[in-house]
Parts: sequence; C-alpha cells; structure tokens
Amino acid sequence: MCILLAIWLLVRNPQRKTLDYVLAAVVFALGMCIKLNLIVLAPGLLLFLWMQPQRVRTIALTAATCLGIILLLYAPFWQNGEVFRVLTVTPAPYRNANSPSEFLSYLDIGIYQNMTNQHPIPASVASAAGHIAHLLSIAIFLILSGILWWRASRSPSRIDNVPGLMRWLALAWLLYCAFGATWFWPWYAVTFFGLFALVEVTGDKVSRGSLHPSVVRLFTFSLLCVYCLLTWKPLHTVIPGLPDFLWSYIRGVWIWTVPLLALLAIRLQPRLNGVLQRLIMLPFPYMKRA
Repeated sequence: MCILLAIWLLVRNPQRKTLDYVLAAVVFALGMCIKLNLIVLAPGLLLFLWMQPQRVRTIALTAATCLGIILLLYAPFWQNGEVFRVLTVTPAPYRNANSPSEFLSYLDIGIYQNMTNQHPIPASVASAAGHIAHLLSIAIFLILSGILWWRASRSPSRIDNVPGLMRWLALAWLLYCAFGATWFWPWYAVTFFGLFALVEVTGDKVSRGSLHPSVVRLFTFSLLCVYCLLTWKPLHTVIPGLPDFLWSYIRGVWIWTVPLLALLAIRLQPRLNGVLQRLIMLPFPYMKRA
C-alpha cells in the first residue's frame, strides 16, 4: 500500500516538484519501517531520481527524509543496538521455505543419503546443505538485480518516467520473490501484483516482455498450488531413490516452472506456428506450387 501511495504522489502532478519527491520518500520510508524487505526497491527509486531535473538536490532531500524518518521511528526501540536482534530471531535470514533454495537443499540431502546410506542424516550435513543453498540463492538475486539496475542505467528511457519506474519495481520484486526471499510465502507476491496492475493499465507493452499478462495470471495459479502441496497427504511421501525427499518439496520450483513454461511457449509461438504449418502442408506438395 505504501508503494502504491508513493507512486500516486509522483503521478498526481505532471509537473513534479521537489516536494512531490519528498512526500513520496516519506511514504516509502514508512513502508520500509513496516516491511524492511522494501529496501530491495530503493536502488530503482534512486536511479529514477537521478534521471530527474535537479537530481543532486532531489536525491539529497529524499535520502535525508528517508533516513530521518527511519531513525526517528526506531530511536525509542534502540536500547544500545538491541533493536537489531530482531533480524536474528526471524527465520528469513537463515531458513528456506517454498523456494528454489529449499528444493535444492532437500535434493542435496536426498542424494547424499542415497550415496552414503546414512539415516538419519547428520545435523551438520543438513545444516550445511541448507546454508549453501540459501547463500547461492541470495547471490543469484544480487547478480540479477545488478544486471537489471545496470540495464536501466544504460538506457534512461527504461526508468526516467513513472511507467518505466513501475515496470522496474515490478521486475525487481519478482526477482526478490524468486531468489532473494528464500523464506517465501505466496502473500509476498502481493506487492508484485499491485505493481503489475499499474503497469498493465498504463498501456505499456507488457506483452513483449517478461510481464506478459497470461504469464502473470498463471503465476497466481502456481502460487495457490503451494497450499495443496503443503497439505495434500499423498504428496508427503518419499520420492523413490531419494530418502527423506518428499514430493511436496517440489513446491519451491513448481511456483516458477508453470509461468516460465508459459513464457517460453509465448516466445516460441511464432516459430511453432511456422513449423506446424509446414508439417500440415507436407502431404499436399501441389498446394505449395499453387
């Protein structure tokens, strides 16, 4: 909600002034205080501000506003740095759930058990597998986010306007859901759907990119399947050949496999249509001459 309100503050006045950027920064800072994960969108917002007139003044004021609000709201809970302990008690920084990293960690454990016949598996091995998959997923997220930011910086038309900013934010949050949020639940994608809805109504040609409407709608279906994979008892059985690897563990890749296959089919549709047309015409060579 805070992100949508910040965008509204940017689009309400076509002739944006410094005050509009500062007000948007206030709302964004409040959003970060509620959900720290929104910090992954900050690089895109900073790049957007860099593309605007009087960029140095605008960035200085908005950055000071954000930091000031965050410090002001968290100061009563500082207690000599004890406020940072909240980052160590939540499962997100070190555990995996419903993500590709969870799938990889359990797959690694299953392969290890199949090769060593150790049951139960040592806790150190299970912990190491989860930790490595966790770090690998975050590293992929950082690399892909860096590429996304670099491409936008090389082509200002991608992010120097509000529709371009919304598209960048939607893609950045989608990457976060796929790789950065190793502890992932379907409601994490609500921010993405809100941003995508704005991108779609602006008339941006989303059908040519990775934010194809059909792919996004299938994404909602794959997210709903997570609850079936978590609760349906037949899926809580071991896959043959992989001890302790349950069928339900595929949920971490199932979420992304369905939309990716749909996107691949859309991209290959023109070629597939050409191949099918040639195959249909093979029994009728005389029609080619006509």
